[in-house]
Amino acid sequence: GSVKVWVTQYREKTDGDLATDLQIVVREGHKHEVPFALYSGGERQQITLAFIGAFWQLASRCGSGINIICLDEIFSPLDEYNTLNIFNYLDHMRMNGNITTTFITTHNEHIKNQVKFDQVWTVTKQNHISTLNCK
Repeated sequence: GSVKVWVTQYREKTDGDLATDLQIVVREGHKHEVPFALYSGGERQQITLAFIGAFWQLASRCGSGINIICLDEIFSPLDEYNTLNIFNYLDHMRMNGNITTTFITTHNEHIKNQVKFDQVWTVTKQNHISTLNCK
């Protein structure tokens, strides 16, 4: 189905007054104007990646492209099916655009076994000292 996402500067409060703050609103299928905060963690991650994809397409059309994408814990709230969808989407972006580098941070050990990475860096912490290991 169709998903539309926009940012609004105003939010209606329960007493009918308007509050001035930024709010992300999503219209999906039969749902109308659902605040971003009401979606589950996994749904929010997917909507966030859709935002990234939209800006990636816009940058590619303007000729500049996006060289680097940094994703911090994007897979943590996702099930296996949606994790695979995200990997496929990232691969699509890499193959069809100017993306040369994708940084993914995660605590999930299984992620590194689901896709081929050029490099895997691990951080270990012992006695309040963090060590970066590159493989």
